[in-house]
Amino acid sequence: MVKRIMYLMAFFILCSCSGSVMKETEIVCMSENSYSSDYMQKTKNILEYGDTNSYWAIHTIHSDDCANDKLLPYALVMANKFNFTPAYYHVFEILVQLNCERTIDVLDSATRDLAVSYFRKAIESGDKYASDCLLQEYCDTCTTPIKELYTDTVLMSKAFNNIELGSR
Repeated sequence: MVKRIMYLMAFFILCSCSGSVMKETEIVCMSENSYSSDYMQKTKNILEYGDTNSYWAIHTIHSDDCANDKLLPYALVMANKFNFTPAYYHVFEILVQLNCERTIDVLDSATRDLAVSYFRKAIESGDKYASDCLLQEYCDTCTTPIKELYTDTVLMSKAFNNIELGSR
């Protein structure tokens, strides 16, 4: 599992390098916007300390991105290293949004399995939002059902309990 995550992160890093030479104006724009000292401090706080306030700030910055894949490394760290419940669902969401159609049905089997495993972890960790999404968007009567989740009676029970308890 860790190998898959590392390969996936390496893949995203390689894909983000287009091989073209950046113009000076693009570099200035990048350094002023994306890589300000405040942004860099927030990413450091996430990676080293699991700072949830910094994570939510970075999440907000990238939530407007078409495919918020820039958040993926931070979501993975927050989920795996710091067990931050919302980050599990964010990993799922980002992986699903990597394709243009924004649906789990078109993912390759390895990416789909990885995404579903993070969705499952979100619900098992008590995430109300993920639980609600399972019951409203990915159930057996929904347009994009995830059979291995909605047929798991223990997980479905947990999802109902999460909503009743109102976590997140």
